[in-house]
Amino acid sequence: VGEEGNVVALQGGEAIGVIKIDHATLKEVIQAGNVDLEGIASYLVRSGRAKTLDISSLLIQERQLKRALRPLCIVVRDRESWLKAKRALVFRTQKGLHLTSYLNKPIEDRIVYHISERRWLSPNAITVLGDVMAFSLVPLFVMGYFLLASVLAYVVGIIDGLDGKLARSRGFLTKLGHIEHSFDMLFEQTWYLSFVIGLYLALGTWWIPLLGAAFLVLDGFVRHVYMQFKDTMGVALTAYSDLDRAFARVDGRRNMYVLYMIVSSALGVPLYALFAMCAHAFITALFYVIRAIKHMHEADRASGVLAWIDMASRAPRLGKLRAREAGASRSSPRALGPCGASSHASSCGGSGRR
Repeated sequence: VGEEGNVVALQGGEAIGVIKIDHATLKEVIQAGNVDLEGIASYLVRSGRAKTLDISSLLIQERQLKRALRPLCIVVRDRESWLKAKRALVFRTQKGLHLTSYLNKPIEDRIVYHISERRWLSPNAITVLGDVMAFSLVPLFVMGYFLLASVLAYVVGIIDGLDGKLARSRGFLTKLGHIEHSFDMLFEQTWYLSFVIGLYLALGTWWIPLLGAAFLVLDGFVRHVYMQFKDTMGVALTAYSDLDRAFARVDGRRNMYVLYMIVSSALGVPLYALFAMCAHAFITALFYVIRAIKHMHEADRASGVLAWIDMASRAPRLGKLRAREAGASRSSPRALGPCGASSHASSCGGSGRR
């Protein structure tokens, strides 16, 4: 609590047990018979001896979830408050707010809510289940069952969102769990490749593999720009500014591409999905690289490194320094000996002998 003086933190008008108080006031409050946190908070608020801070009025950018959250504190006293805390833990674990998350989130939240207390079901077990299901869809794409494969792919996407939410709701985030993202990329790229192969086998058009290759390159470039920015800047590009967060709601990613497959396959024109995927990936790549360059350039300017580079570019070159030194040595007068001759002579005599 950074406020000056005595402060009592509240949420919804209820003290949450966080109090900032000086020693003299605390001594006075205890002498008045208030020894527990609730009594101390109530006394301070009632007597006007402390300011109140409603934590729900704050908005904090959560880097891991890549969105803004309001602080939440729930005092668990009974079953009702315990269930309220459980709902809050589960329903606040959504990463980002992409357009497709509005479709997935209610389903994922309900599933995680009901399995969160099943100790035998770990996030890693869900990851393995999702990966096995994901790779089993490859033959369906290749054989041309595009609608069935894409619908099942969307189901796999929902399962893929459960492991991270379950880990966050339980409060146990492991380093091993991050390797899941590598397997996600592997099966996603496998889906796209098998979808392109299936289209080529079904239609036989020569340029379909080229269009598929272009999409894979664009999608890979988008991922690399995103990861490079996060590694360099320490924050996700999709959470860096208001504009980036707004674009992150509609950027190109797996769930969007699978939706293109579902809709186009249901309409009997699965090739249109590949067109839409390429266009969306190109727009995303263009936006990401422009924004990444802008933010990184501004960070360089703020750090002062650009000023150093500019100063170094205006410094004289080594060759010019040497030429300047040579010119200075030629223009300086030589020292003379006692007879007015050059100092190289050892005496006034011709031979220098005594």
